[in-house]
Amino acid sequence: MFDFDASKSPYDSVAIQQSWDRHLRVNVSKNDRQHTSIYYFPDFYYAKLIVGGKIVKQHELFVESNGWLPVVEKQPVPVYYEIRDALGDGKLSLSPEKIKERNIALQPAPPFVVYTNVSDYGEIYSDDFTFETSVKNNYNEGAAACRLSTVYILCKGTAIWIPLSTKGCVSDLDMYFAGYEASGKKHDLSAFGVDFEKYVSLKIESHNGKALIFIDNKPIYTVNKGISRAKIIGIVFRFQGTGSVDYVRLKNGKVNYDDEF
Repeated sequence: MFDFDASKSPYDSVAIQQSWDRHLRVNVSKNDRQHTSIYYFPDFYYAKLIVGGKIVKQHELFVESNGWLPVVEKQPVPVYYEIRDALGDGKLSLSPEKIKERNIALQPAPPFVVYTNVSDYGEIYSDDFTFETSVKNNYNEGAAACRLSTVYILCKGTAIWIPLSTKGCVSDLDMYFAGYEASGKKHDLSAFGVDFEKYVSLKIESHNGKALIFIDNKPIYTVNKGISRAKIIGIVFRFQGTGSVDYVRLKNGKVNYDDEF
């Protein structure tokens, strides 16, 4: 629920935007006083009041997930699952059978399955942390041959995302690290092509303005510029088709988050 006063605007219409995404902008009358909006995914948002194309006011909004939340991306509304639907054998994993139970088709265009955990992890920041996980994309039929997968670390006002895919699909990958970005169209991201017939371990070490990314204990990428400092507020896994997570560890000496499922 947004309360606002834009009555002094020289324009009849002003806009409220949910976040950074311009597609989530709604025009409202400058004489209105309230606007309601639905946020379908947990995250940290800067809601914006826009007048004449310029941001005149921002408001912080922190939507927590209350632990791990399994979601299948659908438009206009995602399909939510209970955590018990995706836990078993020490893994976080939503099976194809569970997806089909909700009448969600896996072909011809497989959906993306998301596991998200947005919370206050304490004083841990994008420029000083160690993150470890082990993941597997479990679906490779039809249009999901690339097995596109992304590990996100959400931060206040920015994010980190590490892409993974089968070896022949790295051209479609994009990597982002709290201000630093690299496109597979312009950079060699071939090391992010992996063998998803087994679990793949991922480790990130970010300290003193430099980050090292490891896959299966092998250093494969260095980020040594452009890393902004922002508080970490979420961990997200996104799999084309579906996937599994074996463990998640996030620490910096003061914060020690460990989930073995």
